[in-house]
Amino acid sequence: HQVDSTGDVVAQAIVRLAESHALASLEATSARAVQREAERRLATVGISADGWSTLFQAGRRLSGLGTLTN
Repeated sequence: HQVDSTGDVVAQAIVRLAESHALASLEATSARAVQREAERRLATVGISADGWSTLFQAGRRLSGLGTLTN
């Protein structure tokens, strides 16, 4: 990911979180692994990014693409 070169660990995690939702929309088998990686990165800085997850899920619902579950 290009964002990895920034050193912004929160941005890196949020990009992966968004990617996991996009992959889930495509029913890609890698979606869960990317989601776990995003959550791992978020945990290292002590945040959950629940607001971002809610936003990405709402976008998927509005577009009719379903939700990503744990």
